[in-house]
Amino acid sequence: MNEYIKNKQFFIRERAMTLRTLFIYSLGLYFALLPLNAINIGVLGSALKIFAILPILFGAFLLGTKKINKLVKYYFIYSVFSLISIVWSIDDTMTISRCISYFQLFALMLVAGCVNYQNNEILFLKKCLTFSSIASGLLILVFGKFIEGRLWLTGILKEDPNYFCLYLVFGIIYNLQEIMSKKKTRFKLINGLLLLWLIAIIVFTGSRGGLIATIIAVLSYVFFYNKKVASAKKILILILIILFVYFVLTSISSNMLRGRFTIDSIISSGGTGRFEIWAQGLDLFKSSPLINQMLGYGSATIQTAFFTKGYPITSVMHNMFLETLVELGVVGFAIYVAMVFAFLKVSFKNVDKFSFAVLIGMVALSMSTSIYTFKPYINIMIMIICEGNMIIKKRESFFLKPVGVTENEKQ
Repeated sequence: MNEYIKNKQFFIRERAMTLRTLFIYSLGLYFALLPLNAINIGVLGSALKIFAILPILFGAFLLGTKKINKLVKYYFIYSVFSLISIVWSIDDTMTISRCISYFQLFALMLVAGCVNYQNNEILFLKKCLTFSSIASGLLILVFGKFIEGRLWLTGILKEDPNYFCLYLVFGIIYNLQEIMSKKKTRFKLINGLLLLWLIAIIVFTGSRGGLIATIIAVLSYVFFYNKKVASAKKILILILIILFVYFVLTSISSNMLRGRFTIDSIISSGGTGRFEIWAQGLDLFKSSPLINQMLGYGSATIQTAFFTKGYPITSVMHNMFLETLVELGVVGFAIYVAMVFAFLKVSFKNVDKFSFAVLIGMVALSMSTSIYTFKPYINIMIMIICEGNMIIKKRESFFLKPVGVTENEKQ
């Protein structure tokens, strides 16, 4: 009888290990194939959604093997409140559509938050994110076109330059990390070239918001990086990056593209109309009844709200925080801010500031864009959840850590 129980336990353990291995590989594949988010396949949305099925499927069998990461709960609360807003939404169809996307992404976060990870598995996932940046850079070189002086990803692969820039930030921070590390490696020159190449692509997209978000991510990483690294080295790296950006800008032959990065251009364009939209949104919030100020008009209803209230511009607000304030009111805004802060706090505690810097870049971009279900934004959140579940062990064997933690390992 005891032998039977031992064999059964061994079988369960082996099956869990296999499922866990398949889950981590499939999650890494999902991260690596991020550029597929730029391919629209009709009613299904982006082609990347197809590859989200595998980690959700494998991860579903691991549910209950570990206490769910608390960050997942933050995203769940935010998603549930958005769903509840259907009750008072002024556009049920848009609210339901947004919430479907929220819960699809929540499923990924949930399964990721139910697994323990080893150091080398986290590194594997980080390299998959980095690969997605390199692949995105190569794809825009092949399929990209210059339209009005700006580099756009168009055709089968289609993405707005402002959003596309943050596809590249994973690779920028990873290569910056490799350059700043004390590891003596012959690949540092390659890391430097890849770093500058990705930054150059961002400049050529003409995205001011994308470039600013990237610079903020770089500054965050360098500033909060290992205190043991000499300040002189940090300053030197920043100066070289700034000089490179300046060199690229001054070397651009297109006056239209170069002119986008001048102070006069930003002021005269009003942030491409963003200043006016933000003022319009704040006016809508102030003039709304108390109930709408507290609960908003419903998730994904900003355009409908502008239209029904007679405002001249009926677009999204290009600012996640202001848009959330109008759509979900003070209550929803507080939930969203608490969620973002929780992710930033957990990522900052990690010795490796990779995820923290990338998330800072995403938050910076959200100040000038609406990135509710933006896949790079969600991917770094999932990565932070994985890092939060990381187990440090003296002996590491790649993808051989069984699900769960024994009492001895906790000690």
